[in-house]
Amino acid sequence: METDDRRKHERVPIAIVVRYADHEEQVAVMSRDLSLGGLFLGTGTPAPAAALLDLRLYLPAPHGEVLAQGRVKHCLLGIGMGVEFSSFRGDGEGRLRNYLQAISKLEGLSQP
Repeated sequence: METDDRRKHERVPIAIVVRYADHEEQVAVMSRDLSLGGLFLGTGTPAPAAALLDLRLYLPAPHGEVLAQGRVKHCLLGIGMGVEFSSFRGDGEGRLRNYLQAISKLEGLSQP
């Protein structure tokens, strides 16, 4: 049986605070999952599909803040939106990669 999994990166179900600008107002929401390729943001009022967002991800210490730009790939009204990263500022991509690797190691330790 074939699957149509178009994702290149494994998603991790994790809640972090993410801020983005929506009509010149800063909005803070929680992620529902996260990968090196993008994330799903829980929000009752998602941005329109194809919108370009400037994102600020607040990762736990020692990983810190990650600045990225992403495009809304799909919207679920009243639920949230899927965002694909298009670029990172500075060393943001590396810090996100390190954070996701650290989480994967912790998940591996917690499995029997």
